[in-house]
Amino acid sequence: MANALAELGFDKDIKADSKLAALNTLPWSRTEIVKLPAIASLPTYGLAHGNGMSTMEIRPLASAYSAHTASIKETEPKVFELRNSQFVVKVSNGAITSLYDIVADRELIPKGSKAAQLVIYDDKPLYWQAWDVEVFHLQSRQELEPTKMAILEDSPHRVSLEIETKISDKSWIKTTVSLAAVVGNVPSSIEIDAEIEWHETMKFLKVEFQSTS
Repeated sequence: MANALAELGFDKDIKADSKLAALNTLPWSRTEIVKLPAIASLPTYGLAHGNGMSTMEIRPLASAYSAHTASIKETEPKVFELRNSQFVVKVSNGAITSLYDIVADRELIPKGSKAAQLVIYDDKPLYWQAWDVEVFHLQSRQELEPTKMAILEDSPHRVSLEIETKISDKSWIKTTVSLAAVVGNVPSSIEIDAEIEWHETMKFLKVEFQSTS
């Protein structure tokens, strides 16, 4: 990937006077707050904008505080609230238990349901390992609980919650739930990234989402 970007004229050694750009891999226009490389003379965040399937221009934010900001706080043990001007996200014990749409005045997670819930199942097919998924594996469902939850990023532009989950002595998951500040009237989204170290056999790892229609 680095060689391909170099052929397109991108420099992997970023300097203070480098011109920054982001790649839009989606077929529609995007305007988003992005985190910039850690260079002393650059601000921490910038505004990326571009049309579908092209490079996005990046402009450093002129102010550390925009009209719309994001926030994060721990409301009670193992319960965190991420908020911007469009959404209020409640993460309880590692899963999203509430996603409230402020503009629509509507809760998107049914009562008693969850989103981004990590679940592990047994994988014991009758015949072909790694090919067959038998229906009886659903009976072995087990929700994974986090071993550690902590605020990773807390700025007016973007907030993040890091969730660490231990599966076994050799396997673990590090999940990051992020929410950026709203840019104008552009719809925002909850971003979920996961880093997984997997050394299990005959196991399924799934992420479950339940929401209203």
